[in-house]
Amino acid sequence: MPHDNGQGSGLGQPEKDKALPPVIEAEGVQARFLRFLANPENLSLIGAAVLFIGVLWIASESVEIAHTIKETVQALLVAACEAPANGAAGAGEVKPWFVAVVIFFLGVVFVAAVYALAMYFRARKLRSNLRECSERRSELAGNLQAATSERDHAKGALAQAATEKESLENALQKEREQSQQTRTALAQQLEGIVGETVRAVSKISRQMFPAIVGVKGKTFRHVRYTYNVSRDFSAEVHRRCTIRAGDAPLHLWVSSVNASSDAKPAATFADIQFRLMSRDINSDVVYLPAENDHFNKFACVFFLPPVPPGQEREVELNYCWTGLFLGLQRNGWEDFSYPLKSAGMIEEFELQAFLEDGTGGYLKASEIGLKLPGSAITAAANDRGWPGFRYRAANIQPELLSEEIVARVEWKRT
Repeated sequence: MPHDNGQGSGLGQPEKDKALPPVIEAEGVQARFLRFLANPENLSLIGAAVLFIGVLWIASESVEIAHTIKETVQALLVAACEAPANGAAGAGEVKPWFVAVVIFFLGVVFVAAVYALAMYFRARKLRSNLRECSERRSELAGNLQAATSERDHAKGALAQAATEKESLENALQKEREQSQQTRTALAQQLEGIVGETVRAVSKISRQMFPAIVGVKGKTFRHVRYTYNVSRDFSAEVHRRCTIRAGDAPLHLWVSSVNASSDAKPAATFADIQFRLMSRDINSDVVYLPAENDHFNKFACVFFLPPVPPGQEREVELNYCWTGLFLGLQRNGWEDFSYPLKSAGMIEEFELQAFLEDGTGGYLKASEIGLKLPGSAITAAANDRGWPGFRYRAANIQPELLSEEIVARVEWKRT
């Protein structure tokens, strides 16, 4: 097998593989001409020679053309003017074809002149339009520059307005914060004053109207509680009582309003729209808060004038408590309790509750505490058409009232 180790023996090596000196090829005529043209000085010399030759050629051609035109015109005139047939002296007769040629030539000249005139006026109109366009462009450029200046001015004004707005917002925010702090401080101060007033009223009522031992107290003859429960489980409550005085004039009655911890808290009597009124002529009732927290409120009800011994007074108490019966929705039930301390028989007791449509359920009542005589629970509806129930009892003896009257109200899903 042939093997080449990269070292030649030198035997039989052709002569063409030996190193030869480089061959310089002769430069052709075309290459020399192109190189000559590449020099700008040579181009100037060539241009001058060509211009001289062109002038000579154009001059010789012009002489020949002028001579040819002269001979052609003379031949045309000779051919156009025919000598008289009889050989008489005088002008020859002009041939019709020469007249036609002259008329055609004049027509061409006339048309060319008219066209040139029309083109002149058209060019003049175009120049006028161009001048107007130039003026309009200058005007638009000026307007654009003015608009740009106004835009820059408006941007500056807008930036300044934004800065002023931010400063004003910051100032208003600080003012709001200061006002909020002031209102909070005033509210706390007012709450403290109200709390002190409530405590003072409670002390005054206990000191001025202490419980008289051995003297028959007040008697609740008729009691009615009405609850109108809206679909958000807020309640509008109407409480109506007929109270009879005992052996002594009745000056004061402490009435309470209570809510479960599931209800929404109410800070003041005004938050539940607490209202009190007398249903009798020539008499009035007023109240002073004796206790006030977010779920329990006690009011000292003063009879004006006091209820004489053995006589009675009808009082109505109303309030609206937002979310009073949210416990019904959360737990499904809520207990209603009434600690009626009556010295005499309660001739009629009535509890009624009505539920607005849209809660997804209905109300159901049951007795879970003291079994009242003649009690009955019946279905009913209020004047708004809300369905509910009515729980009634009659002739409740005082000895049965050692315990609270308790009824359970349930909310059943439909």
